[in-house]
Amino acid sequence: MAGLPRQKIFELLGCLEGKVSLYAEDLESGEILVICPEEIHVACSLIKVPILALLLKDGEEGKVDPEAKIRIPEEKRVGGTGMICHLSAGLELSWNDIMKLMISVSDNTATNAIIDLLGMERINAFFRDIGLFSTELQRKMMDLEAVKAGRNNYTTAADMGKVLKMAASGTLVSQRASETVLEIMSRQFYTNKLPAMLPAVPSYAPAAEKKNPSPGMVAVANKTGDLPKTQHDMGYFVLPGGRKYIIAMLTSNLSSDQDGISCIGKVSKAVYEALSR
Repeated sequence: MAGLPRQKIFELLGCLEGKVSLYAEDLESGEILVICPEEIHVACSLIKVPILALLLKDGEEGKVDPEAKIRIPEEKRVGGTGMICHLSAGLELSWNDIMKLMISVSDNTATNAIIDLLGMERINAFFRDIGLFSTELQRKMMDLEAVKAGRNNYTTAADMGKVLKMAASGTLVSQRASETVLEIMSRQFYTNKLPAMLPAVPSYAPAAEKKNPSPGMVAVANKTGDLPKTQHDMGYFVLPGGRKYIIAMLTSNLSSDQDGISCIGKVSKAVYEALSR
């Protein structure tokens, strides 16, 4: 059984100008490849995945009604990625809707509503509780004044790899929560990095096809993150026959965004080609 393509990955990363961190694991064999896994990066939207896990936990414990609907006023809407800021002011959305938008289209307004609901201190305490000791939420999405004041959101490839591994094993809060996280990630709108060069199962495909992809295909559940000169992606992959693997790749201080986007895609392709043999 072929393993992770270490030499090929080192060659690809050697051509990238910037800071790069990688956590890759073949969940079938247990083989792990890490490169600067504890290097701190600005988290961008990767931090939305463990925030989702806490919201699901609160839902399971009865602290939040996932079907309760709210209106998000104009003054609470922010730009960047997402759709809520473009929708009608009187729109009512359930927390189920909001969490899906936070991940599938990386909606910043949705994320901020969830941060308001859960509380920043509780979110950070939850991160520590599940072992994400290098992940911290210091500001809301699109809070440029906080950035100017020196507050930002941070994580590592190791922490995001841990989130993926817990979700894959059913231990991210619970089996049900883990499955929900991966299901929402599998409906990802932004597929220009880890899935870009793969014969990926479409995000709109039925759940059965994602759990057992057809020969020559791979099911992907991913969450991107980006800022200028910063490009990240984290993903869970299922091959025909059930072999599974995870990748968290974070790149910062890039000479160009396209360099990071392209490198993430090439690393993903190399891993796929090696493990699908």
